[in-house]
Amino acid sequence: MRILVVSNKDRLYRTDLNAFVSVFAEGLIKFGHSVNVDNGRELAEHYKNYNLVFFQFPMETGLDLKELTMVLNKSHQAGVKSAITCHDLEPLNPNEEGKRIYNCLYDNVDIIHHMGGYSYKILCEKYQSKRHFIANHPIYYDIQSMGYTKEECRIKLGLPLDKRIVLAFGQFRNDDEVKLFLNIRKSISSDVLLFAQRIDTGRLNNGLRLDKTFKCLRKRALLHHRNLKYGKDRCKDKMIPYYFSAADVVFLQRKNILNSGNLPMAFSAAKPVVGPNIGNVGPLLIETGNYLFDPCDEQSVSDAVNHALENLIVGDSNHDYAMRKMSPEHVFGIIDKNIREL
Repeated sequence: MRILVVSNKDRLYRTDLNAFVSVFAEGLIKFGHSVNVDNGRELAEHYKNYNLVFFQFPMETGLDLKELTMVLNKSHQAGVKSAITCHDLEPLNPNEEGKRIYNCLYDNVDIIHHMGGYSYKILCEKYQSKRHFIANHPIYYDIQSMGYTKEECRIKLGLPLDKRIVLAFGQFRNDDEVKLFLNIRKSISSDVLLFAQRIDTGRLNNGLRLDKTFKCLRKRALLHHRNLKYGKDRCKDKMIPYYFSAADVVFLQRKNILNSGNLPMAFSAAKPVVGPNIGNVGPLLIETGNYLFDPCDEQSVSDAVNHALENLIVGDSNHDYAMRKMSPEHVFGIIDKNIREL
């Protein structure tokens, strides 16, 4: 099958972008498909060259709503099937144009790939005539099998060897997420280090700079325990295994989320995960015996982290789950079966 994966082509070449698209393309290729990754301009100009168009992130099509609607109509008339991976139910930064683009794609595709039961239930009810299926977010690689020890990874990253470490990997989207993470400090032992891999310096909706907001909160945290470390640099692909291997627990710093790429990475590193009981993330953490919090309940966040620190053995079962249910072979086997049956 000739497949066009519609996404920002930079995702194939830049290490500071989500690696999902490159893993997605590689997974389809391994199942015998011919795959090209490009934006909506390729779709608009060469849709007849493909059997299937597989959309990823709707805001990366490079087409406005009118162009997208026209191209979808033309491609459907030419017999080209279409699919979308449900990364989000709506844009992360909601605006009317973005919402209309999301609705346009979900309205017009033939098949919707979900990475969990939450979005599956919602969109199955809304789009009953479409084909829906669930295939987990794939792991990018098996971090545990790389053989890095916790000690060597901590030395590499300049982290203490005598602390238990709670890692928040990736960017913080706003000051509420920073507060969510730092408030853990109030209720955990002094032998625990909070490690934020990256704090962005972009502006928040209220005009404050996130790094300045973080510094203010950091001072408050340091008054309680001097156990906090953070950086500002984007993480190169080759360094990702070091961060997850160095940690004892991985914390998902989101108050609003559908899916998380950090969850499968933590599982592949055999680490317990603490995350919000929302979206597709919550049910998966429940299924695997990990730790949940209510994003609106500060105490539940600290309680979940403490429970995870007390039961690190959960990481072993997480790794087993990742190998069985999140391996590219398993995930793309499900995707392959569903697109071939279109």
